[in-house]
Amino acid sequence: MDIEIQKQIIKDTEDLRYLHNYATYPPYHEGAYIEEYFFNFFMENIDEFSKGERYFLPIWWTDLYIGNKHKDGSIQKYLDSLDKNLKYFAVTQHDNAIQETYDLDLLHYSAGGKFGDKWLPLVCSPIKNPQSQPRDIFASFIGTLSHKRQVMFQPLTSQPNKYVIGGRGFWRAEIPKSEEQQFMDVMGRSIFALCPRGFGATSFRMYEAMQFGTIPIYISDKHCLPWDDELDWSEFCVIVTPQQVNQLDTILGRFTQEEIQTMSNKVKELYPKYFSLEGMCNNILKRI
Repeated sequence: MDIEIQKQIIKDTEDLRYLHNYATYPPYHEGAYIEEYFFNFFMENIDEFSKGERYFLPIWWTDLYIGNKHKDGSIQKYLDSLDKNLKYFAVTQHDNAIQETYDLDLLHYSAGGKFGDKWLPLVCSPIKNPQSQPRDIFASFIGTLSHKRQVMFQPLTSQPNKYVIGGRGFWRAEIPKSEEQQFMDVMGRSIFALCPRGFGATSFRMYEAMQFGTIPIYISDKHCLPWDDELDWSEFCVIVTPQQVNQLDTILGRFTQEEIQTMSNKVKELYPKYFSLEGMCNNILKRI
């Protein structure tokens, strides 16, 4: 790609890099989220990206959507103005991105799990010093326990010494330190972590679990598996639908202790390379 054209795109999209002031979530997160983080990575590695054929659209979609700044039509107007003879790519985190329409050769890397051409991990800054403890909990979920999730997990609650399930019945962005610490403690003690999808088809929890060496159980009717062109997710993740949760005890019971340890080692190995913010950026660069 022509680096001068890319520099002009960066200049033209300056007003579309808007930071909205909203509550930090997850509560341990610090610094830039996916879109801003990738923009900074791109600027630091622009010469490497220029070896590819696609131009990056450096728009901070999530902040624009949450702040309702997109309603003025500025994103749509900009997309409509682009040269259709060029190839582009975009990186989004928002569950519903990209909402605008476009007639472009646009490769969409998405962490939201609804729209997109390639899936990204839904990640933020790493947990500081995640502590793995003796694994005295077989599987756990501490978080938002909506009615739908309560019904889904009901078959597991008859074994409270094996499946630890707790939390509040409603979602909130601001989480007390005591609840955050409970989540960390339980995660560090768990062999498996129940990771139901959120509003989007994925969740932060999958990648939080990996940092503890806890094996994620990805529960969704749609499975977004980043880097599955390179990774075999069955080696480090249990993948089920909501309808299969009532069979989980049988499914998990098939794993030997050796297989469980191998999967736990694998998630710890893969997290920094593929599922951290830096790892995510490097994997995009490798593929562009």
